[in-house]
Amino acid sequence: YQENKNIDQRKVIDVVSNIQKWIDTGISMEFVLNPNMDFVNAKYIYELFLTSWKKECNTIYYVRNIQNKTDEDCVSCSG
Repeated sequence: YQENKNIDQRKVIDVVSNIQKWIDTGISMEFVLNPNMDFVNAKYIYELFLTSWKKECNTIYYVRNIQNKTDEDCVSCSG
């Protein structure tokens, strides 16, 4: 089992787009981006939004990034 923050978010788009057709209302999707992964950059984020639109996902509710915890971070800010 992998947590959402550790997988390619295009997989999330695939899942949501497949189940969206069976839901009367929109599914509020969330992108969780880990900037420590080599492929996460501005182009990747743009492609996530474009792919979501093309696959008819209705709502991207949050875009979050996961930061590495440092000694100065509080627990709620550590991601």
